[in-house]
Amino acid sequence: MTINVDAATFKNHKFSFKTCVGFVVRDHRGDFIAAGCQCQLIQRFDDPELAEAVAIRRAVSFPSEHNLQQVVMASDCFSVIKKIRSKVYDRSHVGVIIQDVKNLISENPSVTFTYVSRWCNRAAYVIARQANVFKDVVWFNEPPEINRNMICNERLV
Repeated sequence: MTINVDAATFKNHKFSFKTCVGFVVRDHRGDFIAAGCQCQLIQRFDDPELAEAVAIRRAVSFPSEHNLQQVVMASDCFSVIKKIRSKVYDRSHVGVIIQDVKNLISENPSVTFTYVSRWCNRAAYVIARQANVFKDVVWFNEPPEINRNMICNERLV
């Protein structure tokens, strides 16, 4: 099972940004299982690495919530993937979130992480962009209309 995850940021007001998360869950054949999105407000911080770390933290909780095993988390943010894989405690500005991710995966050790190109992560990105509209939602069994064709066509790639 693979979960593609991505983030998008939107300027909300003069000093705040919304970080929006999108993820797409597929089975071992590439068939759609679920997708979800969520937004949260972050004061005075527009940082892509932070947004990606927040997105991965949200996506990592999904397998535990739905009792999924043998999950590969796929992200297009190499620096966050590298920090999650590292045995060294991360002291960067995303370190606390990285530690949260590590704590979450210690409860489900069948979760692994891989870097994918932006091209391979398009469906998750489109859902993250739409989270600004949908807020907090999960779709099961049927892809969201906004990128149904993209999700179905990616299966063939």
